[in-house]
Amino acid sequence: LNRISSNLIPKNKIESARRELGDPNAIFLAKDLVTYNHSKYETLINYVFGSTIICSTSAIAQRVAFDEKLGLNAMAITLDGDIYNPAGILSGGDRSGTNRGPTLLETVAEMNQLEENIRQYNSNNRQELTKLERDYVQSQNLQQQIDSLTNEMQLLELKLAQNDEHRLQTEITTLEQQEFNNKKELDEQRVEEKVLNEKISELEKLFKNEGEAKKKELAEIEQLMKKAEKQVDLSQKRSREMQTQIKGKFS
Repeated sequence: LNRISSNLIPKNKIESARRELGDPNAIFLAKDLVTYNHSKYETLINYVFGSTIICSTSAIAQRVAFDEKLGLNAMAITLDGDIYNPAGILSGGDRSGTNRGPTLLETVAEMNQLEENIRQYNSNNRQELTKLERDYVQSQNLQQQIDSLTNEMQLLELKLAQNDEHRLQTEITTLEQQEFNNKKELDEQRVEEKVLNEKISELEKLFKNEGEAKKKELAEIEQLMKKAEKQVDLSQKRSREMQTQIKGKFS
């Protein structure tokens, strides 16, 4: 495209010719009726349509092509498709519509439609691409959230394991302390039991000694009672003998 050269009619000439014709809608530069991507196709459109003028009537087309005073001397095409060439060639449009090909305006309209279709296609593709990019970003965000939750779960599991180990260690320490306390308490109870046993032994000895003393005392009392009984019996016997003797004396 860089090698293509064009004879683009300046806009100031178009404006001057419109003023000369007395009608701002009498003529149009063909390239101005085409919708295209300026950054890509500017050179090509200038080459194809930059020196062609669309005219509202045949009379105006003749002046555009042949009137030196108008100062254009350019290819002129009417709305019906008649072509006026400054080189002297005239091509008439087939107004019956049976054999004629597409007019320039129809070609321009078709090109515009194709350009619109391409634009719509690109727009749809951009929308689809945007949607895919948005879905991809959402997918990445979800994956990041999943990875984050997975890491948090692993940390929680590690903390839980550490907590269980710490709790078990604490329980073991507590049980060991309880065992130590129980052993100490058992030793103290054994000492107390020994002291109590010694006291019980002393009391048993004391009770035993007291019992033997009481038995001895009772034995002595029994002997005294037996002596007393013997003396009573003896006294009674003597009393009876004396009574018998007394009765014998008085009888």
